[in-house]
Amino acid sequence: MLFKFDLQTNCSGLTDITSEIAEAVTESGVYEGICVIFCPHTTASIMIKSEADVKSDTSETLIISGGKLLLGKHQRIYFCERNESENRQFFVKIV
Repeated sequence: MLFKFDLQTNCSGLTDITSEIAEAVTESGVYEGICVIFCPHTTASIMIKSEADVKSDTSETLIISGGKLLLGKHQRIYFCERNESENRQFFVKIV
């Protein structure tokens, strides 16, 4: 199942998209599987961040277990904007 999200960024920085991804997983009905988050922009990326760790790339792959994203206790998923203000999209593929 493929989900497309539109996002308006107001400035460079991070936008928490964890709840949108979690809702897509719930809507998909997938109980055990994989969730891929893809950003098709050269000046933006997807980041999984906790208090101690930062990882940024154009896509991230997460495990779905028990119908939920498998994330660390303090981890969130962020859309990382490097420009001032843009109309953006990101895609979520759940299998």
